Amino acid sequence: MPDRVQIKHILQTSESWSGTPLPGFSSGKTEFKILLFTIKPGGKTTIHVHPLNGAGYMISGELTMFSTEDPHGSFENPKQVKKATFKRGEAWAESVNIWHYGENQGKVDAEFVLMFAGQVDIPPTFRLLSKPHLPVKTKSFLPNFCIVISATLVKSLRLRYPNLLRRF
Repeated sequence: MPDRVQIKHILQTSESWSGTPLPGFSSGKTEFKILLFTIKPGGKTTIHVHPLNGAGYMISGELTMFSTEDPHGSFENPKQVKKATFKRGEAWAESVNIWHYGENQGKVDAEFVLMFAGQVDIPPTFRLLSKPHLPVKTKSFLPNFCIVISATLVKSLRLRYPNLLRRF
């Protein structure tokens, strides 16, 4: 009789897709968030940062991710920018405390799931208040789980959550 349960190992890593090490977990009450995204062709997310560990899985289409080493979220210097494209069936660990955005450069909808493991009351995403230079202008959307942040607010967040946003 053939096996009725199949398990496929999709991802095991201690580094994000952009090559940065993933931070350890903070103390506090653990909370998981699982989000389903659909980005139309030509659409892109806002520039944002995740203070939580997360992983993504592509259901359909493709998603091109861009990250920057610039602490203010600027993508002007190509030497500071990393790029990776994920296609159907591929998985990745999200960049933590690194400014980045995702863009659907394909011809069909990009559908993917993001899973975040963190602490209760800490949102999985912070978005830049002002828009640094982006290399390509396309439609942008802000998911309702994001909160808007400016670079000047980072200091107060670091005081309240010392293990978050360590890079800034």
